Amino acid sequence: MAGESSQSLLPPNRFGLNLSSRPAGISIRTRNRSCFRSSVAHGREATARKTMQAHGSKALGRPSTPDRRPSARAANERFPAAHDRNRAAPGTGLGAERCCEKFLLALYRENWNERDLSFNIDHRAMMKSDQKIPEQVDDDEELLQLMMEDYRNSDAIYKTTNYWYKKTKRLYGFLLQNGLRDFRRNNDPKGTAGAVLRAFGATDNLNAALNYEEAYDRAASFRQSDNTAFLGSLSVSDVGNPEDLHDRGGSAYTNSWLNFYIRYCYVSRFMNLDNKVIVELGSGSAKQAELIKKAHPTATILLFDIIPQLYIQNQYLKKVFGKDFVDYEVCREMKSLDGIEAGKIYVFANSQLPMISIGKVDLFWNAASFQEMEPNVVKHYLDIVSKATKNIYLMQHMKGQSVSTVPGTGGVLEAVTLETYKECLPDYTVVDLSRAELANADASSKTMYSDSFWTRD
Repeated sequence: MAGESSQSLLPPNRFGLNLSSRPAGISIRTRNRSCFRSSVAHGREATARKTMQAHGSKALGRPSTPDRRPSARAANERFPAAHDRNRAAPGTGLGAERCCEKFLLALYRENWNERDLSFNIDHRAMMKSDQKIPEQVDDDEELLQLMMEDYRNSDAIYKTTNYWYKKTKRLYGFLLQNGLRDFRRNNDPKGTAGAVLRAFGATDNLNAALNYEEAYDRAASFRQSDNTAFLGSLSVSDVGNPEDLHDRGGSAYTNSWLNFYIRYCYVSRFMNLDNKVIVELGSGSAKQAELIKKAHPTATILLFDIIPQLYIQNQYLKKVFGKDFVDYEVCREMKSLDGIEAGKIYVFANSQLPMISIGKVDLFWNAASFQEMEPNVVKHYLDIVSKATKNIYLMQHMKGQSVSTVPGTGGVLEAVTLETYKECLPDYTVVDLSRAELANADASSKTMYSDSFWTRD
């Protein structure tokens, strides 16, 4: 949970399983005293359900003392509206399910036997192998609150637009209440607070209909330039416990990792990213930055995004890259690109983007982010970008995002289209505009997204 250490709280049981670590095979959670959901490896859901019912729901309930975490109303008050018209937007839905650590504690204390605790049998084999339990990101509620305070103090043009207004409020509340444990395998129902993680690609859920071997081969086939690292030389991190983690010859990958590789291949057709300064606005899950940094260790990557998405990126990249990552608490004090160290990743609030206009940037990157804004906001950002770099990569729905009929609900208030980009970038030439490709061939044939590369003489 937010603000708590991700280290082990319980000693190993007699099978050698650390109950508090909750490895990939098991996830036990609860919504209410009378409602729970379990997901157990190898089809043992029914056994786990009977076991939990037999021992009562007392261990599954929430604490009887008031929860110290902010309520939905408090979260709403702490997240200022971008515009007055949005102040009446519905609440955040903070009743997202939380991990049932009390239940795990009860399992250990009561020392249930092998027959009752049957799902331990699955993990005995797991613990005998050399399988590494995925690392977790560290929760830091104080940092999240600091970021939110910076957001509140930023100019209106940098506040969340209509598309993200409601989603971001929900995400903020979710992070306060649940933290980031196993966030990459979150599969909360659509419309809930936890589901917002999927909206910007933070999760890596298993796609049962996808042939991962074929998807890998398809992604690898997009390497067309010597500027591009081989897919087999790159391995995605398991930090955050991704659900669809696969392996090919020692190289770990997920479906989203393959898609990020394909985008990287596209850009590499036009420039070599070695020793380059790359700015990404709307960096989402930060896995695109992870891939580029692993493919080109000498590249310097500057990420800009809204809060609290940036908080997730900060905690994830800190765990993945260690000393090659510069924390937000340092970046928030920076006023220019002076002092930027080559080969490191930096994270900034989107309101800090103007600093790049007085620096040297080799490439600006925006994937599926501008389309979620209004044209005046996109123009503001591109005015800054055009002063900083001559190379721009855009992966967008060029016909525009769906338009909201009611402010404060899903969709944009006015669509951003290809014509919008051309109007905002009159001095740039569209070197290439083509349909965006995906590792999933079926999904790729139906996509509405386009890749484009823009340059200025």
